[in-house]
Amino acid sequence: MEAIKTTWEAFKSDVKTRLGIAIGFSSFLLCRTYIETLPGGKELFSVLAVPSFFICIIFWISIILDIIFKLIKNLNDKIKWHHYDKYILSLKGRRREIVKQIYHANDQHKMYLNHNDTDVIELEMKGIIVCPKYSTILGAEVWPEDGDLNDPPFLYVLQPAALRLIEKHKKKFKLDKK
Repeated sequence: MEAIKTTWEAFKSDVKTRLGIAIGFSSFLLCRTYIETLPGGKELFSVLAVPSFFICIIFWISIILDIIFKLIKNLNDKIKWHHYDKYILSLKGRRREIVKQIYHANDQHKMYLNHNDTDVIELEMKGIIVCPKYSTILGAEVWPEDGDLNDPPFLYVLQPAALRLIEKHKKKFKLDKK
């Protein structure tokens, strides 16, 4: 019973440990002819061969599954970033103008925008701009005189990933002109 607990703990370990265990048990199975030439080797190998074989198979399968899951995760991340880049590069109309305004607003690429604006909401949902979760103190210079009390302006910041993409494609966004 203690051996099963130890094997289970080893199975839950990191990939390097599992790889070491799999290689060790594989080496034991591959060295059969040498082990059987040793005194008492035939009895030792006959007792340990079947458990070693099962442990070897289980650990190799777990390593292969880890590799497959890591590759799938990397592929999904690349697809997600491709869609993100494609969305930013295909912005048109008012959303594109909002992004250009935030880009040119100041060195920190932040500006106050109305919180209930549908274009601002969509840009925020897509992860292009973000509204910091801090309390915003609105001064007279931020709040317009004809401002709606139900739609206050909040500080929005251009996300670093979007900023890098926009700077990479300045000609597409026509950012050289203000």
